[in-house]
Amino acid sequence: YPVMELLAVLHFFLAGAFMYLCLRSLERRVVRRDPLSLQKMSRLAALGGAVAFMFSDLFITHFGNLNMIAAAAWLPLIFLFYHRAMLEHRLSRAAWAGLFFGIATLAGHIQITLFIALALTLHTAYQIYAAPSPISNLQSPISNLVLTTAVALGVSALVLLPSYEMASHTLRAALDYGQASQYSLAPGQLIGLLAPNFFGRDPSHHWSPWERVEVGYIGILPLVLALLAVLLRRENLVRFLLGLAVVSLLLSLGGYGILHGWLYRWVPGFEGLRAPARFVYLMDFALAMLAALGLDALLRPLEPGQRAIYRRLLKMAPWVVVGTALLAAPFGYFAILDAQSKDALVFWRVSMAVDSVALFLLFLTASLAILWMRGYRWVRRNTLGLLAVGLIAVDLASTGAYVDLGHQDPTVGFHHPAAVEFLKADSDDYRIDTRTDVWELWQPDLSLLYGLHDVWGVVNPLTLADYNRYWEHMGSRSSPLYDFLNAKYVVGSKGVDLDWEKFVPAFDGDPGVNIYLNTRAFPRAFLVHQALTAADHEEAFDLIHQPDFDPATVVVLEGGGGKVLPTDETETVNILSYQPNEILLDVTVAAPGYLVLSEVYYPGWRAYVDGREEVVWRANYTFRAIHLEPGSHRVRLLFVPLAWKVGLGVSLATWLGLIGWGLLSMRRSNSK
Repeated sequence: YPVMELLAVLHFFLAGAFMYLCLRSLERRVVRRDPLSLQKMSRLAALGGAVAFMFSDLFITHFGNLNMIAAAAWLPLIFLFYHRAMLEHRLSRAAWAGLFFGIATLAGHIQITLFIALALTLHTAYQIYAAPSPISNLQSPISNLVLTTAVALGVSALVLLPSYEMASHTLRAALDYGQASQYSLAPGQLIGLLAPNFFGRDPSHHWSPWERVEVGYIGILPLVLALLAVLLRRENLVRFLLGLAVVSLLLSLGGYGILHGWLYRWVPGFEGLRAPARFVYLMDFALAMLAALGLDALLRPLEPGQRAIYRRLLKMAPWVVVGTALLAAPFGYFAILDAQSKDALVFWRVSMAVDSVALFLLFLTASLAILWMRGYRWVRRNTLGLLAVGLIAVDLASTGAYVDLGHQDPTVGFHHPAAVEFLKADSDDYRIDTRTDVWELWQPDLSLLYGLHDVWGVVNPLTLADYNRYWEHMGSRSSPLYDFLNAKYVVGSKGVDLDWEKFVPAFDGDPGVNIYLNTRAFPRAFLVHQALTAADHEEAFDLIHQPDFDPATVVVLEGGGGKVLPTDETETVNILSYQPNEILLDVTVAAPGYLVLSEVYYPGWRAYVDGREEVVWRANYTFRAIHLEPGSHRVRLLFVPLAWKVGLGVSLATWLGLIGWGLLSMRRSNSK
């Protein structure tokens, strides 16, 4: 667990470091007095943007969602090289962008990958729109997009192709729009952009009528600075970032707006995603960059036109603060006084909302004070930059440091030494069942840690749809369909309710849970000599739910197989080796039959009987069976998915191509 925490901290750091590098290297401005020289963004401005991005809402809300923040951290570096490719018309920059995009994709969060792809696509569209004249084919924005995408897909193909194949077999493969728009950012929650704790940012404090989602909070000063950048810097980059922020905000509204529905309907990939509110990630990225550009403008001499705009802002600033305070204060105090006579929970919620608004006013005043200091030259510019960075850090730390803070050891649910010792002492091949509402005591992934086998494997949002349907429709733990799962032991609370005709207490030496023996559990692999043929998947589902179906003696096969004769002679099935990608068995068969395994059917599993490949039949709706003739056989099941082999080949070819391109470029540079 400490390693997981350190990995999360590392990716927060990477998000900030990449954003700092991006802002310092993104583009160089022409010096006003010397058109032949260029200057970078100031270090303090880049640092302010980096702090705003690394502690923005998606990172704070999902600091424990490691693969999400691991993918999200790479966006600034990807954008840096992609934008430079556009400015310099160099495909090598686009290849670097693709390389970093591929690395981000390897982190394994497809939603963030698609968000980044959307940002690059919008950037390409804007470059085409803003181009003063046609660009040659090799240097066009479309060429950059194609190359970046191709390199990213190539680098990540070894993960992406198997993941794409798997997704088509999961519950996410057929999300209707109601499911896809779950966890949308409701318009009423937009107050969180200014006062993130208004509805309770922490999960334990959340009280709004909507689901708790990301609201995009990035700090008050970054919003002020972003507005300043829009007003003072009339540049293509600023216009694009403003457009990206607006589009991302509209998409985050999900079902509350039309734009997300169009994306779901017309853009491949987005139809399998939920939680549109996470689009605020792109909005915060754009706002952090705009904030850095605005702060950089503050730390440099202003043009005459900029000074006029800035003076008008300074005149408006006191009225904004006073007007907001006069509007918010009476309502806030009236709400507190009115809530005193109500339920304690209502009073606590009202006071939390009022405190959040008060904190917003405090940070707004401090932010506008930064502008006044610049306008009236009360401090030096470096001091002003340090104050700005410090205020951003204090703001984001004050509102985010205690979000979703754990108050107990998260590894407690893994500590069941006596129970684990009992289970590991059983040398049989069996599975355990922990889906008894006991996960607050027994971590659902404990089996993975100790090498035990669970009927639900690893807890994963990408649950295989057929297996989930099998489980949901098997009736109860009294059903033979449950026994077929090889669930020998059930882990339950001390007061769990089970079918006591088949379950008996087996272990009660754990302070929180008991272990119960299923006296009717099937072996993991066994032989049957009666087969029913189903014409399709739905017929197989219907057949296994017939009242007289007995999985101990009959197997339902899809698209083939046939009836065979039963036998009373002795037969044996011994599992010699059981590994994630290989199962080895010795089987003695007295009459033609089928070796049936309670292993989920999935593309890529191949069977070899005495070295000769045999068909792996889809059995009992979502499991596996292999036809065997009489005799003694060595059966080997091997997982060799085509998607993995193709993906690995594509990734290796891509890496070799990039290395070759790099060496060739170095050789050309050295020869000049």
